[in-house]
Amino acid sequence: MDEPNMRRCVYLYMFLLLTFAQSGYPVDKGKMRAGDNCLSHGEFSKARIYWAEAWRADPDNAEHLLRVATSFALAGSFEKAEDILVRARDLYPKDLRLPRHLGLLAIKAGNDVKAEKLFLELCERAPWYPNVYYSLGTIYERRGRLDLAKQMYVKELNVNCNNAEAWHRLTALNRTRLNGEFNKTAWFVGGATLALALLLLLWTHYSEKSESIDPLGNFNTGTL
Repeated sequence: MDEPNMRRCVYLYMFLLLTFAQSGYPVDKGKMRAGDNCLSHGEFSKARIYWAEAWRADPDNAEHLLRVATSFALAGSFEKAEDILVRARDLYPKDLRLPRHLGLLAIKAGNDVKAEKLFLELCERAPWYPNVYYSLGTIYERRGRLDLAKQMYVKELNVNCNNAEAWHRLTALNRTRLNGEFNKTAWFVGGATLALALLLLLWTHYSEKSESIDPLGNFNTGTL
């Protein structure tokens, strides 16, 4: 990192520490927020350092556990991230974010079955909780269960009408269905038109042939 950016990070970090100290926040939360700010600027490695420092200062804090688990997940250490989230869930069983994060982690690790189970359990506990039905919808859409996926997106919008991704996925699925129905209709109409044209051609052919035969069985040209 060049010197101007380094100075900017240091000044920002000092500013956040002073701000949260004056607001009554302990230093570890200042580090947590500093890590959040670094992540928002794409400085993931620096964010991990701040989060780890905050975690060491208060290892049982749910916010710190969530962020450290996130840092491990982003680094591809899914098992370590899951261990931390499970520990956090045991410490804070009423915190609904934790089972949702475990479900998201399962998706990221490629385990949709486990994620589905976690999300369904969370829906039973808190059917009003946002973004859970959306996550279920994405799972079912990947499996090709499009009708069930649409149901989940509709449920998501019932509890969280501001979920733009749910609107987008639902619209895309409806458009796909309409296109499929249109294609089926087009094939049917095209096939029926072709069949009708063939019947008309055959009728014209045999009609002209019948007119060219006289009652005595002698063939003529069909003209007077």
